[in-house]
Amino acid sequence: MDVTKYIVENIDRAVENRWLKVYYQPVIRSLTGALCSMESLVRWDDPEVGFLNPDQFIRTLELSNQIDKVDRYVVEQVCSDLHDRIQEGKRVVPVSINCSRLDFTLCNMLEVVELAVARYEIPREYIHIEVTESMIASDQTLMSCVIADFKNSGYEVWMDDFGSGYSSLTFLKDYQFDLLKMDMNFLSSFTERSKKILRSIVIMAKDIGLKTLAEGVETKEELDYLRDIGCGKIQGYYYGKPQPIEEMFAHLEDIHVTTETREEGLFYEQACAHIAPTDVPLEIFEDDGKNFRTLYMNRAYKKQIFEDDPDLEEADRRIYHTPSPLQKKYREFADKVEKSGQEEVFYYTGTSSYLQLRAECLAEYEGRYLIKGSILNISLDTDREKTEKLDRRLRELNQMFEVVNLMDIRNNTFSALLGKMKFDADYGEGDSLAHILQVIADRRIHPDEKDAFLSFVKCDTLLKRIDGSRHGYVSAVFRVMQPDGGYTPEEIILMTVSGTRGNEFLFCTKLWQNAELNEPKGTDR
Repeated sequence: MDVTKYIVENIDRAVENRWLKVYYQPVIRSLTGALCSMESLVRWDDPEVGFLNPDQFIRTLELSNQIDKVDRYVVEQVCSDLHDRIQEGKRVVPVSINCSRLDFTLCNMLEVVELAVARYEIPREYIHIEVTESMIASDQTLMSCVIADFKNSGYEVWMDDFGSGYSSLTFLKDYQFDLLKMDMNFLSSFTERSKKILRSIVIMAKDIGLKTLAEGVETKEELDYLRDIGCGKIQGYYYGKPQPIEEMFAHLEDIHVTTETREEGLFYEQACAHIAPTDVPLEIFEDDGKNFRTLYMNRAYKKQIFEDDPDLEEADRRIYHTPSPLQKKYREFADKVEKSGQEEVFYYTGTSSYLQLRAECLAEYEGRYLIKGSILNISLDTDREKTEKLDRRLRELNQMFEVVNLMDIRNNTFSALLGKMKFDADYGEGDSLAHILQVIADRRIHPDEKDAFLSFVKCDTLLKRIDGSRHGYVSAVFRVMQPDGGYTPEEIILMTVSGTRGNEFLFCTKLWQNAELNEPKGTDR
């Protein structure tokens, strides 16, 4: 039998009798390991000639100007499949649809898609349109209009097969795509050279605001590398081959891959945008209000806190699942980051290190927060004598006090050094020292003790009072407002920082242990 002739003469029968089958291949979000989208692929299961793969009929139908019949069928079937799952209360994810350049001359493909999504009540964000570089190269004027029309109508447009032969940076410059789909086939050797190419592509894509997807991923080595360099989405036989939709979901359930909701997809996409190859220590973790889960941690970050290279599960166990007193401080710091909406800084001592953690909240969804962090191990400074001295001093302070702040009179600042940042929720980063102390008095100190507190922290007499004390510091007990609105006695200790000539003081607090206060509150001792 002449199969080519059979295909040309029987495409209408194949469509009418549903010999064409739509298969789906999963796309996995690298950050979470969850299903985030699917690619639709067509197969021809013919009762006479048997099973036909796309390479046996796609080109033939393009040459006979009938390829639009296949692609219109796929659009209809994809929308029907999504509709059925939605009606059954099952989760769905966006589906990408491959188009031929001829689709846009043989029919009005945008109208085909619009009619189908309206008929099956499918939100436009669930349909993505894939176009290839070769399509653009063959007719740039036509494809410019096509891409603009789909995007203006609310559909994502993806560049498919980047790196397969036509790769031109001009296409990325002149056309507004939403995602760059990298073909792993052109990097099948997966050498150090090919890895560097992939890394460079991801950096470039992130810099111009494109999401990234690698297709053709087959090994764990490829998966781990793509995840490390910040490639947002993964597709390939490592997670599953193309299958009918229900079989695909059953397969994912068997290998314990969950399916994200559309809202979760938007949530995690905000984190993906911040992940790119960098030598700066970078971590992304999720906070559900009770537990922390690290989603991404680059090697630079691990080097700051670990001597080895643990996986994310082991890293979480060592950082967040220990009986260390630091667990309470992590929680307080995360709460502060989520509340402030800006970058915050936390200093603390680890097992053998003095660390600075900077963090900001990227997104919130139903009580879950995504936090981006960067860490600096100050103990790794090459001036070992200097850092060991600093480490000893700060470690001692960390053991003694809940909070250590620095009052810098010369620079007119008040900043957190160690522990929870109890007093800085109500003032701005650029506020003066005098203003900050007044805010603390007004909002954190019991009204009956406000004047005594302001007298205690008065800067122009502080050095003289400390020099005249028996202990080398002054302290007083005040009732300090807690998160629940009640007041708890806390001891506030003020001491000079040696070598600063009275320009810097440490403002330290700890809970007052005595059940009853035998001395007047707010007086030097």
